[in-house]
Amino acid sequence: MISFPPDDTRLQSNTELLKLWLKETAQPQYLKSSPELFQLIGYATP
Repeated sequence: MISFPPDDTRLQSNTELLKLWLKETAQPQYLKSSPELFQLIGYATP
């Protein structure tokens, strides 16, 4: 794992918080990046 200074606020600086964040955002209710994402949410032409 990458080491960050103690005052760093990025998720990566706290391994437990990072694990929880990845677990949370892996749930199906969150959109995942894909080539079709912007079309799916209405920001691209079909």
